[in-house]
Amino acid sequence: MNETEARPRRILVVDDERLIADTFVAILQIAHHTARAAYSAEQALVVAEEFAPEVLLSDIVMEAMNGVELARHFVTRFPSCAVVLMTAHYAYLQGVSGMPELAHVRLVEKPLAPQQILDLVAALPG
Repeated sequence: MNETEARPRRILVVDDERLIADTFVAILQIAHHTARAAYSAEQALVVAEEFAPEVLLSDIVMEAMNGVELARHFVTRFPSCAVVLMTAHYAYLQGVSGMPELAHVRLVEKPLAPQQILDLVAALPG
């Protein structure tokens, strides 16, 4: 099994830019993952209660609740869920990397090519 042939997972993609979220979901579904999109952190919390994701892929920069706040909720509420925060703004990655409560959260700089998305998910524990 190569990295892109990882076992299928339930993945929640969160981005307030619908096109990005929907594109990530399509890429993941083509690779046989069960993926759903949420377009805000608040919506993600509601969807997660029913969907029980194994992986959270979230943008950091969003209106109202940002991805860092969402990650804090997930670390507490869904401790077995792998959390990946993504942003095109490198300065945000530097700020988050120093937060001890998010030590197990993976930080990724966007944009990501389709193969990078699949490799990222395949490399996550679980």
